[in-house]
Amino acid sequence: MRINPKANPESKVAVGAPLAIEVRNLSKRYAASKSYAVQDVTFSCRKGEVVGVLGSNGAGKSTTLKCLCGVLSFDEGEVAVAGHDILSDAVRAKHAVGFVGDSHYLPEVMTGTEFLSFMADMYGVSDEARSAAFDRLVPVFGLGGVVNDQICSYSHGTRQKLCMVGSLIHSPEVWILDEPTVGLDPSSLRITENLMRDFASGGGCVLFSTHNTDAVERVCDRAVVLHDGTCAAQMDLRTEEGREAFGRYVESITSGGGRQ
Repeated sequence: MRINPKANPESKVAVGAPLAIEVRNLSKRYAASKSYAVQDVTFSCRKGEVVGVLGSNGAGKSTTLKCLCGVLSFDEGEVAVAGHDILSDAVRAKHAVGFVGDSHYLPEVMTGTEFLSFMADMYGVSDEARSAAFDRLVPVFGLGGVVNDQICSYSHGTRQKLCMVGSLIHSPEVWILDEPTVGLDPSSLRITENLMRDFASGGGCVLFSTHNTDAVERVCDRAVVLHDGTCAAQMDLRTEEGREAFGRYVESITSGGGRQ
């Protein structure tokens, strides 16, 4: 997998490129709550795009992403991933996704290699394909020196990088990451951002949630802003209008003194 020396934010996704993710009127309410965690959220992502989901804590970012991956059920709406309905065609939809959650709970008695083999087994990846993916992805994150060690010895950042490799082991069409920039050192952050852009440049789609507006500005084609569980704004960062709107959004959250 090619890793650019720096990200290329000026992606030129063809107008009318096939939809990779389609969300219509998504609503989710947890059993213990009287209010919706996510309500009537609608947006889409096309192949070749990197899309960032922004919003304060509790805005509904993680809930939305987990609904898209089939990790959480939802009460209303429709979700399709790579053309497969997440409810009626769940197996194909989930197989099309590589998902990295915000909590990196891993089987600590396994080595990194054993975990990656387990992930490959779960997705039915052939020996040849998994070997190629292993050889391509493990060096990208600098895991070669620790991949045969037990996961219990890994730092938070190393566990996070192993999860990223595991999420890509089956060559998914869509890569969804929940807060991937948290806990990464500057070098790993740069590698992750470049990998996102390369994934999209190869025809995939990346959707990730973050508080890091700088990362969104560097790598994203579009941004979706959630507020109190609803879709407050969508901005195309490839256009002057979208960049100006994003600038106003960043100014609004920084001038208010609140963490995004």
